[in-house]
Amino acid sequence: MYRSGDSWGVERPTVSDGRLGPDRQADLAVMRKWLDKALVNETRWTTDDLLLLIIQGKMQVFLDEHGIVLTEIIVTRDKRLLVFLLGGEKIHLWKDRMNERLKAYAKERGCVCIETWARLDAEGRLKQMGYVKEQVVMRHYLES
Repeated sequence: MYRSGDSWGVERPTVSDGRLGPDRQADLAVMRKWLDKALVNETRWTTDDLLLLIIQGKMQVFLDEHGIVLTEIIVTRDKRLLVFLLGGEKIHLWKDRMNERLKAYAKERGCVCIETWARLDAEGRLKQMGYVKEQVVMRHYLES
């Protein structure tokens, strides 16, 4: 079972004695480390942009020793857990464990599915984990 972390929006597994994981300062440092790496080539978001959304409780954070996943619950006619960002290293070591955490969290929150807007090269890995391609997100960027 996963419990809400604290006002930072951090989601962490409960350990056997009921304590939550690392304290806020350690979480913030770890979050900044993984977000900095994940956003190296990103022009739309900065680490501080995403940390603000986390602190405001608009995004949830799932940490692993090898990476980070940011999620957002989207509510339209149904409730979906959007995987907004995934970053880290050695993903083969933690992708299955993280996927199970995300599924448990989504079920606990009453979501009907987990949704992700992934890079094209992620399709094969996601299919292996039970994700189904239902649509493709395409964008037309306007000239400034």
